[in-house]
Amino acid sequence: MYNQPMSWILIGIVPPLLWALVNHTDKYLLSKSVHKSSVDVLMVHSTLFSLVVLPFLFYFTGANLFGSWTQVLVQIAGGILMTLSIYFYLMALNKDETSVVMPFALLTPVFGYVFAYFLLGETLGTGTIIACTLIIFGALILSFEFEEERGIRIKHGVFLLMGLSGVFQAGQETLFKFVTIDNSIPVSFFWMHVGIALCGFVLLATRKELFGEFKDSLRVNGRLMVGVNFVSEGISAVAYMVRNYATLLAPI
Repeated sequence: MYNQPMSWILIGIVPPLLWALVNHTDKYLLSKSVHKSSVDVLMVHSTLFSLVVLPFLFYFTGANLFGSWTQVLVQIAGGILMTLSIYFYLMALNKDETSVVMPFALLTPVFGYVFAYFLLGETLGTGTIIACTLIIFGALILSFEFEEERGIRIKHGVFLLMGLSGVFQAGQETLFKFVTIDNSIPVSFFWMHVGIALCGFVLLATRKELFGEFKDSLRVNGRLMVGVNFVSEGISAVAYMVRNYATLLAPI
């Protein structure tokens, strides 16, 4: 499965290119929100978009939808982990500029190496360990903020939020590979989006005022909010699917 290095490299390049568009779009949507809980409102838009994706995935799953209950439960859990990853990413994006936040996403592969080592038995070579060390060192440098009055201070908030985002995303990718490598890929994607959609319903059910804010966001921003977010979530969904598929072609 790992005998075609150029295949996974080319496929693996696609998600960052797509996310480069999504990151700036998310920042734009956050700036357009009229509510203090702008992150939660955008999370509702993001999670409920899975309801759009699910019918298409259902078409490709055939009769294998309940073929493995392990796959069903693990992928629903993976969808929850992905939702948490997106939530902490949006929290970080709400705190600082896109160009400051996104370099911290490089921490995700570091956590992925650790999870894959213990769950999938993927070994860490010397080059990988050196690369992980350089990434962590680079992220620490990026967390420094230089000010004339205060001097040097660390952006604890953004660093912590993106670190949590990376942990949950790496966990989702590892679980995806763990149960999908011997099972149907469309079925894994289907149940992953079920988990994401469930998070959206739970968010609305536990935050009564959020449903009103969600409706207000549609009323105030109207077609702009829906249209831009729809395109953004569509691109993001494709990016995550391609990223997860790439993990099946090479070590995480």
